[in-house]
Amino acid sequence: MEKRRNENRAGQPSGSPSPSSTNPRLSFPRLIGSPHFLSQIDAIIEKIKQSKSTLLISGETGVGKSLLARYMFFHSQVYKAGLRILSLSEIPENLFESQIFGHRKGSFTGAMDDFEGKIKATDKGTVILEDIACLPVHLQAKLLRVIEEKEFERIGETAPVSVDIRIIATSNTPLDKLVGEGKFRKDLYYRLNVLPVELLPLRQRIEDIEPLALHFLRIISGEQRKGMSKISQSAMNVLIEYGWPGNVRELRSAIEQAVCLGEANLDTLEPKNLPPAIRLNQKNANLEPETLGEELREVERKKIIETLIKNNGHKGKTAEELGISRRTLYYKMEELRIKLHSG
Repeated sequence: MEKRRNENRAGQPSGSPSPSSTNPRLSFPRLIGSPHFLSQIDAIIEKIKQSKSTLLISGETGVGKSLLARYMFFHSQVYKAGLRILSLSEIPENLFESQIFGHRKGSFTGAMDDFEGKIKATDKGTVILEDIACLPVHLQAKLLRVIEEKEFERIGETAPVSVDIRIIATSNTPLDKLVGEGKFRKDLYYRLNVLPVELLPLRQRIEDIEPLALHFLRIISGEQRKGMSKISQSAMNVLIEYGWPGNVRELRSAIEQAVCLGEANLDTLEPKNLPPAIRLNQKNANLEPETLGEELREVERKKIIETLIKNNGHKGKTAEELGISRRTLYYKMEELRIKLHSG
């Protein structure tokens, strides 16, 4: 579905702020989905667009939490000075405090200059903290102080630094569960959860699959200079019936694979163009035993190879992750002709 607001040539709604960074992830996001989904999001925005309170967006990996967070920022009526995105899962644990809160020169080995920190650099703006559950427990009190008292201290300083920001946090792990396990501060959870938004998994938003699939098809076909512009009804049925454990991210990957491996002159995506694991979910009952066996072996082979690569070829770790014995893994590798150097 097309954007629901008029946009200028820069791809932003008329009158919307320009982010303070040139990071392409900070460009105006485009939400794609069914009219029902988009109307739900618009209703939420209408209620919270003038609020300065923290916003917590939760949902499984791949549902589009960061996209929705940016969408919320661009439709907010407050804290428009700028936007910064911090993916906490990508920050080394020993650099968390320095990167987020800053440091004074000489405060630790390697601190060659003063660094104001990402929080202060976003003063008067909005910071999106992706994967908030990754924030170490010993720094959660410091973030709580930013929210409640609008101040903090840099490493190597005793004087507090004032800051006025809005925080939008995302999490693919239920924070209340982590609170119960003692891995996340209860008081910080309450302060983050003032405006909670749950983004449902794609399997619970099946009406969004068709517009998303067609959107990805148009984008990827254009990028690949392919003529594929339609999805047959049988292929769409397969997409709708699949469970999508990887959510929207997995759907895009499936469409990209179909386009990349499809014939150059093909204009319609058919079930045969989809990855085997997705086709099998819908076709098991109708496949001939020999064909079914071949497809199952291909899925099994792909899974083992992916897990081996993930574990740098270590067969012990791979077997453990797959839930099989090391002996069974060796047998499977020989049977499926998988040859990788291992550790």
